[in-house]
Amino acid sequence: MTTSKRRLLTSTLLIAVFTALLNQTLMITALPVMMKTFQASLSLVQWLTTGYVLVLGIITPVAATLYERFSTRRLFLILIGGFSIASALGMVAPNFYILLAARLIQAMMGGVLMTFAQIALLAMFPDNQRGTILGLFSMVVSAGPAVGPTFAGILLARFSWHSLFMVVFVVMLLVGLIGFITLPNLKPAKIIKIDWWSMLLSFFGMGILLIGISALQDQTLIGTIEILGGVSLIAIFARRQLSATAPLLNLKLLRQGTFLRMTIVVMLNFAIMMGTETILPVLLETHRGYSSMTTGLIMLPGALANLILAPIVGRLYDHYGLKWLLISGLILQIIAFIPLWVAATDTSLAWIIIGYTLRMASCALITSVTITESLASFTGTSLSHGTTLSNTGRQVAGSLGNTLLVWALNMMPQITWGFRAAMLLTMIGFFFMVILCWQELDIASKRVSH
Repeated sequence: MTTSKRRLLTSTLLIAVFTALLNQTLMITALPVMMKTFQASLSLVQWLTTGYVLVLGIITPVAATLYERFSTRRLFLILIGGFSIASALGMVAPNFYILLAARLIQAMMGGVLMTFAQIALLAMFPDNQRGTILGLFSMVVSAGPAVGPTFAGILLARFSWHSLFMVVFVVMLLVGLIGFITLPNLKPAKIIKIDWWSMLLSFFGMGILLIGISALQDQTLIGTIEILGGVSLIAIFARRQLSATAPLLNLKLLRQGTFLRMTIVVMLNFAIMMGTETILPVLLETHRGYSSMTTGLIMLPGALANLILAPIVGRLYDHYGLKWLLISGLILQIIAFIPLWVAATDTSLAWIIIGYTLRMASCALITSVTITESLASFTGTSLSHGTTLSNTGRQVAGSLGNTLLVWALNMMPQITWGFRAAMLLTMIGFFFMVILCWQELDIASKRVSH
């Protein structure tokens, strides 16, 4: 494969993943619009975002299996075609539930596409360029969700919510055309048995868990029962994976200490980022009366900080390692808490912009270095399974972060106190991140000294 063709394919795959992940948060700024359009509550319309992230997490475990099961070209065209059809359905959706169905189909295609692209990119480049590729992919993973709210706000200022689906539809059609012309078969198809029982356990376990968390506010007993049921199904799923000869998710990789710690940090960090992106527009538009356009512009510096920092951090990691980049990200995270805490009051917009920008910058720093560090020791099959496991955990954590922070926002009688309760939840997650990062840095320093 020539260098120019490899670059074209790399750009095409990254644009496809960026679009799928941008679409993940595209509805965030539009949630108040959807509440008004469909006369629905926040708890219901937030599933346009939470459901998308949940399905991403549920479908991602099967991505590595599908990558092996189908030829590269066939799987790529199926994913892009399915995503485009779902986007067209969203454009013409006559009611909320058809709109939600379109979003969930998009998420199914996007979840597989994300892991497919990462594995394909690693297969296209030699091992000595893995850091660069993972850095670019981390940029897309961080920037896509970060840019979504701002992009949506700009569109909604001039067009109806239908435009959110139209833009994605056009981009995916172009990506599919380029892929159809240029994408070779990087590997042949293989006959591989898919563990459908594991898929069902994962789907219903995570689904029931998140529905239970959402139900806690209004139906405490039912919500608690659903949470216990979801956790039980997830436990059965985990046990099945540990005993299977060809698991859907190779959970045995979690026995590797660095991978486990860094994956949990990635999950907590993504939950904080997604949750903050979800509830800030609700506060700004519902409580403070700003338009979708203004809200998008308020969130723009944060999106740009995320977009700019992610690839730079990847290169700095290759030269300087984990320690100081990770510490810098954690420091920015705690500094960002102060202006975000006062955002619930009638504080100036400058404070809100500073707080959100610092939080997005910290998330970019932490995500870039921890994803790369978690996969650093893996090769071959372990790398593809580690990638799948990391992507699965990140998406599920994002869905959980959305659900918990929306629940906290609705739990209080006043939205200002609800927002502060949500910010406290992010600080609890941050506390656990610090503990895990401290352990990892301590172990790494001891490893170097010996």
